[in-house]
Amino acid sequence: MLGQLQHHGYNIVEDINESHVVVLNTCTAKEPSESSFFNYAKKLKSEGKHIVATGCVVQADDKYKD
Repeated sequence: MLGQLQHHGYNIVEDINESHVVVLNTCTAKEPSESSFFNYAKKLKSEGKHIVATGCVVQADDKYKD
């Protein structure tokens, strides 16, 4: 994913506070991981970040696709 983003002109930053878009890639393997994912996504959204969610969490249930 990193290579594709760079190829399409995105600048990759080390500090999340400098980002405008955050890519979150996770899996539904265990409930704590899924809960952490959604809590972190909500936090980032409240900070005005644009979020791209990838991985099986968003594929597992249509209610997460908005």
